[in-house]
Amino acid sequence: MKTCPHCGTRWEDDCCFCQRCGAPLPPPPPPYGAAPVPPPRPVYPGAPSSSTYLVFSILATLLGCFFCFPFGLIGIGGIVYASQIEGALGRGDLAGAHTAANRSLIFTVLAAASPLIALLFGLLAGFGSIFGWLFW
Repeated sequence: MKTCPHCGTRWEDDCCFCQRCGAPLPPPPPPYGAAPVPPPRPVYPGAPSSSTYLVFSILATLLGCFFCFPFGLIGIGGIVYASQIEGALGRGDLAGAHTAANRSLIFTVLAAASPLIALLFGLLAGFGSIFGWLFW
């Protein structure tokens, strides 16, 4: 049974408006034991997508670890920051979500670039040893 908040008249649960005064009736209570429905998360235009950053940071970490093991682990920082984006958006912290996305991007780029940096370092070290042998 619903009670009208305006006039106090009791009505059946299937009524939406009080038939005496016309005031809207509150929705019926959920059945006993039913899980409460969480409110929908607000949508922020221009918010970063955590799934996109997470996928790219995982791929960059795997690529970096495959070609240059110790330096590829830098990508773990990208994974950690990418996982923080969704939590910041859930709290309504849009600036925190952008900060986590930017930091994730930095670590992801470093992890993806680590094999290239190692290759360049190896080439320079190799040329140095070759020229050192020639002039020794």
